[in-house]
Amino acid sequence: MIEWMQRHKKYLVITIWISVIALVFAGMVGWNPSDISLSGDNVAKVGKIKISNQEFQFAYEKTFNEYNELLGGNLTPEQAKTFKIDSITLQQLIQKAKLQNFASDIGLRITDNEVRDFILKYEAFQNNGVFDKNLYTEVLKNNHLTTKFFEESIRESLLIQKLLTLFPTSITTLEQKSIGASFALTDTIEYTSFKPQPLKQKITQESIKEYWEKNKEKYINYPQATLLITKVAIAKQEYTDSALQEFYNENKTLYLDNAGQLSSFDAVKKQVIKDYQTQKAKENALRLKSKFKKDNLQDLEISTLKITLDPKFNNQELREQLQTLKQGEVITPILYDEQNYIIGKIKELKPQSIQDFAQAKQQVQKDLKNDLQLKELKEFAQKQLQNFKGKKVKINNLASANFANIDEKYFTLIIGNIFNSKKQSDVIMLDDQAFIYRIEKQILPDETPSNLIPLVQNIKYQYISNALMEYISKKYPTKIYNNQISQ
Repeated sequence: MIEWMQRHKKYLVITIWISVIALVFAGMVGWNPSDISLSGDNVAKVGKIKISNQEFQFAYEKTFNEYNELLGGNLTPEQAKTFKIDSITLQQLIQKAKLQNFASDIGLRITDNEVRDFILKYEAFQNNGVFDKNLYTEVLKNNHLTTKFFEESIRESLLIQKLLTLFPTSITTLEQKSIGASFALTDTIEYTSFKPQPLKQKITQESIKEYWEKNKEKYINYPQATLLITKVAIAKQEYTDSALQEFYNENKTLYLDNAGQLSSFDAVKKQVIKDYQTQKAKENALRLKSKFKKDNLQDLEISTLKITLDPKFNNQELREQLQTLKQGEVITPILYDEQNYIIGKIKELKPQSIQDFAQAKQQVQKDLKNDLQLKELKEFAQKQLQNFKGKKVKINNLASANFANIDEKYFTLIIGNIFNSKKQSDVIMLDDQAFIYRIEKQILPDETPSNLIPLVQNIKYQYISNALMEYISKKYPTKIYNNQISQ
């Protein structure tokens, strides 16, 4: 955690202002995935700062793309509504506007020269290290940005950067000791663990039935679907060099490198081929939809696909279709296994249902036995706290201890529980055992380890950031004009 915080310092301060530079070079496609009908010129007003529709749409697209990347490129506009990406975007812009208000009120300004210098020095707008005005104009045009909007957005981003530089980065000796030393606090503990013993109490048919009645929602038959499908293989889609070149020219924003520079066709040809074939496979699968609607399947290679929509089924797009379509309806093309698109018709649907007692009985008995054993184990462990004898080990928040006979995956959990507890001794229940400990000694170091200094700085920086956000949230009122954005 400490290493992560040190490497991601800028995200631990205030991660709410949005740079249009990131929008331009994040693979924008120039469409509005929010599907929100916006009336008027502005979405909201914060203090004296207005948030325009254009600013909201571009910020929304950036947030949408970030979520889409996390979900493997499968995020749909409908899912975006479920995740309330519109609301997340608006809140980011509102927080950014509050910072702009505050920066302006304390006299901070960004001059035209500062905006110009930033753009002139940005590598994405340079050819051979020199600013290229034609390239600059072309990049903005390809991303549907006006020069005025882009440069004003740069001004806003630079203003917030200038505000953040006012935050103190130095720490006092007292801060270093009081914050840093607490992370280096070392406990010497005595510990042992106990495994479940044979169950003492008897499990009866009545207790099994009673347990099932109380927990029957856990025991379900997941929805099932049987599909008649045909596959369209991505790798079998034919292409020509001219078709690939045309595809590349039409989709250049897909082939920008990390610096925002367009990669040459030859450098990304393999990826162009893959993208082209994937698109063609989807298009050809879509053309077969009418055949399934008319049951004209004689010339198709048809197979049966049986699906159980349990938590292990990870094709979210197909899951959503099967949850909304009816038996006999045709699914839209789905990328099913990274190699094929499938298109097909729903032959049979079985809805989710709760298992009756006879179906669930065997699993219910296992779960009841496990719960009772853990309950007995915890009671037994509690009785051992005062007088147990075990192994001793030193632990702190900076390094993982080595607990004998304990799976390493529990080490962080154990240490976290001990340092978050106010008790000198306690029981920590793990999945299959009870861990008990007693703190024998605590040592607070005289000096803060040097590797903790950046962490202490980040904590102070974060505290100031939180205080600032709390202050400006109260100082600058917000009025939202669009009621279609989820709240």
